[in-house]
Amino acid sequence: MSDISPDLIANYYTTHYQVGTDSDRIILRIDQHSEPLSQLFIATNTACAAFISAYNPFSQLRSTEDNLIAHTQLHQLLFQHPKQIIEGMGIDPSGTWPAEKSWLVLGLDLDTAQTIAQQFNQNAIVWSNINAIPKLILLR
Repeated sequence: MSDISPDLIANYYTTHYQVGTDSDRIILRIDQHSEPLSQLFIATNTACAAFISAYNPFSQLRSTEDNLIAHTQLHQLLFQHPKQIIEGMGIDPSGTWPAEKSWLVLGLDLDTAQTIAQQFNQNAIVWSNINAIPKLILLR
């Protein structure tokens, strides 16, 4: 049983998890195979990835300034891991929630990803193994 409301969990499932910002960006969807992610795993010789944000801890809206500070702090922490990091964005297609800057960390194992996200009071992360099917991992 989770402390996260079913409505919020449903929102996580409909979110578009965008990796990269250029024309070669990838959109990840929960429980849907991503061929571009699979190709990214092959190109970078990795077998997993975590999509993590520091925005809006426990889904409580924060100021843009507070969110950007947390985003930078998360980047600094992730930079300590010898992994490839790609900036991303969690986008609510309904527009109910503002977009949240995030990071895709290639090669970050599930346990470490969960620990890092919990340090930033996140409700969930998106994680995929080599099958390139992103999964929603609830943290509370």
